[in-house]
Amino acid sequence: MRLSPQELNIFLKLLFVAKPPLIESSQNPLVKHVRRLHQASERKALGLFLVEGTHSVMEALAARWPLESVFYTKRWIEQCTSRGEIGLDKFDPKVRCEQVSDSILKSMATTEQPDGVVAVAMFKPNEEAFRKFLKPRSLAVAVHALQDPGNLGALIRSAAAAGGDGIFLGAGSIEPSNPKVLRASAGLWFRSPPRPVDLPTWLTKCKSDGMQVLLAKAGGKNYWDHDLKRPTVFLLGNEGGGVSPQIESLADATISIPMQPIVESLNVAMTGTLLMYEASRQRQQTKV
Repeated sequence: MRLSPQELNIFLKLLFVAKPPLIESSQNPLVKHVRRLHQASERKALGLFLVEGTHSVMEALAARWPLESVFYTKRWIEQCTSRGEIGLDKFDPKVRCEQVSDSILKSMATTEQPDGVVAVAMFKPNEEAFRKFLKPRSLAVAVHALQDPGNLGALIRSAAAAGGDGIFLGAGSIEPSNPKVLRASAGLWFRSPPRPVDLPTWLTKCKSDGMQVLLAKAGGKNYWDHDLKRPTVFLLGNEGGGVSPQIESLADATISIPMQPIVESLNVAMTGTLLMYEASRQRQQTKV
């Protein structure tokens, strides 16, 4: 059976829609573009970062975070479509969506066993997220030179759970868009991304706005005996060296978490979590 030119054109269009071009070469410019984002210096230079895994991509969509492109495998799109979780129609038409082979997807990801999708996101948040960031704060955590991505991811999750307004990072801290940070945050990164700040300047501004700055340090007042109903910034040191004398001088008071003598300290994420939850508890009691 011979097709007319018009019928052949329709057939080819349908074929293209049903089977989008498959990227299988590691030399493809798009593949090289994504792999550049494995490096912090490239992420900073390009203003882009990686979002890996179904859950993180769905969180980015829910937060309406701007995406540049999405790369997926055939198995991933079939599974997501069958479960009704996500489809290509959920992405903005401006977002470039490309199907890649399993091996290429693995080379794009920083994880050992990617689940079939990697997206490229833009640093600049959308207008709604930016307005949210500028709202007056009531409860925040500032960390000096935080190094561990797992601790930062856990702090992001705890802030979201306890109703905190954000995590703020002083000089020497890990890059906020590090892929390990995003994974450790379980996708909540997009709800309230951590913000690098000049800590002395930022803390001074918080104090002028009426917020108390409380330094978590051994020898301070028991944290559950302190009034945390006031707008508060919890100031935490890094994993080993605490905070610098300049930054410590900006604290209004020092608070401590009581511990048994056999325990020298808690890690940064656990400390921040306990402090934020105590603040949340005190504020809930006030409402009753």
